[in-house]
Amino acid sequence: GAKRTYNLVVNRSDNNDNYLTSLTAKVNNIEQEIPPEFDSKEYNYEVNVAASTKVINLSGTVSEKASVTGLTNHNIVLGENNIEIEVKSSSNRSRKYYVKVIRPVSANANVTSIVPSSGTLSPSFDNDEDTYTLNLGSNIDTLSFTVNTRDKFATVSGNDSQSVAVGSSQRTITITAEDGTTTKEYIINVNRASTDN
Repeated sequence: GAKRTYNLVVNRSDNNDNYLTSLTAKVNNIEQEIPPEFDSKEYNYEVNVAASTKVINLSGTVSEKASVTGLTNHNIVLGENNIEIEVKSSSNRSRKYYVKVIRPVSANANVTSIVPSSGTLSPSFDNDEDTYTLNLGSNIDTLSFTVNTRDKFATVSGNDSQSVAVGSSQRTITITAEDGTTTKEYIINVNRASTDN
């Protein structure tokens, strides 16, 4: 019989799937809750993180053959952080998901240490003790303080280098938390000798 040859042409259509299929948020390798419960057809999510959070990691999976941007580490600033995740199908169709990360302001005005440039505080520093005495020799005419705050976002005032009068004087060191309203004051009663004994 006659021999026939057929050429079969297969046209593979591009895949239009462009969904996130899972989403995870982690801070310091600890998984965070992302309400609402994940659904590939829900496009807006919100995460509340601790005031100390600097970076959040978003990870997840996507539809077969799709590509994704935005699933990575993101630096977090005070307030609302809006992160966009874009999933593209192999046919280049785009779908976007949005994650709002909320970092509250810190009210932490605590201090881990106060160290004078000369002399030693009495009593020894304790975060809950707000009044100290500092005895200085007559040769010490300027004084500053190194203050370490528990929260890196807190600010310190009154610890700069200032001249010291002979006799009794007072220094006030004020710590202001990131929220701008929570403060803590430390009083240093300074006694500078008139002459060395």
